Amino acid sequence: MISEIINWIETLPALRQSSSTSDFIYDHMESQSGECLPVIYTKFDSSNRSHFSDRAQILDFLLSTSSGRILDFGPGDGWPSLLIAPYVKEVIGVEGSQKRLDICNRNAKRLGLTNVEFEYVPPGTPLPFPDCTFDGAMAASSIEQTPDPYQTLKELFRVLKPGGKLRLHYEDLDRYKGVNGGDYYIFEQNKETHLIIYRRKIEEENVRQYRLTFNLSRSILENKIIQPGRTNSATTLNPQALKSLEPYLLECCYIETRHPSFQTFVNWMRKIGFRTIRGTYDGGSFASELFDNIEKSKRPDSLKDVDNFLKPLIKTIINLKAPVETSPWIIAKK
Repeated sequence: MISEIINWIETLPALRQSSSTSDFIYDHMESQSGECLPVIYTKFDSSNRSHFSDRAQILDFLLSTSSGRILDFGPGDGWPSLLIAPYVKEVIGVEGSQKRLDICNRNAKRLGLTNVEFEYVPPGTPLPFPDCTFDGAMAASSIEQTPDPYQTLKELFRVLKPGGKLRLHYEDLDRYKGVNGGDYYIFEQNKETHLIIYRRKIEEENVRQYRLTFNLSRSILENKIIQPGRTNSATTLNPQALKSLEPYLLECCYIETRHPSFQTFVNWMRKIGFRTIRGTYDGGSFASELFDNIEKSKRPDSLKDVDNFLKPLIKTIINLKAPVETSPWIIAKK
């Protein structure tokens, strides 16, 4: 079924290759997070499991890097830049999407932050900073979104000071094993609905994505093409129904991205010159499990209390080497 859909897409006369993931998706999203990020968009709620986990993830980035000058590569809506800003000397976020850059600046202004700034850097171009500029760097599922992940790592290494640390999260394709090679994602923006279909080649560490933009509401599109009672695997989609909507198709494009495995990242990092590299557990996943095992009456309440409660735990977690080499979290030290 996925092959039938992709074969049809490949025959569309209007199909074009996107120049970057910014052009492909990020310039089309008002909010990359759906405006659900605690503190940035909503009030922090310690009784909310996802808020508790998100806070732990912020502490993970903070404790894994430095309290000095930090680079955030690909902040999206300003995460984690805006949330670690109160605890470090300075944060600079670099974005390859002008839309995302505008959102980050808007959110920073609304939060009244003065030690964080964002710069537009066209995808695939060198970072506009001298060597040895930053005490630490963060990359949350962003390196694999660039035209050349290896060159991106080289640039991050270049701008780190000696001893500086990179905290890296990447999309581990192994998690998609058994999804029949593809799934999909739908979002609506400005009365247009975007359908993204993923074709993942796990062994080749490669993903091809197709975006179909329709002049239809999300509800109408979903009612027409999604077969009831199934998951978001691409096998859910009805190929014939999808083909029948071609008259409503406004745009059709694709992009290919490289998604390195843990071992590929480690090999690259060693070649580039990082002195120590290790996969670790991550604070967010740990905190989610922890939340479920804390009695409600014993959970910390305020944001400050949550931070004080989590800090020593997260510091311990991120210093434990993950038992499997498929860990999607890496700390690398220059």
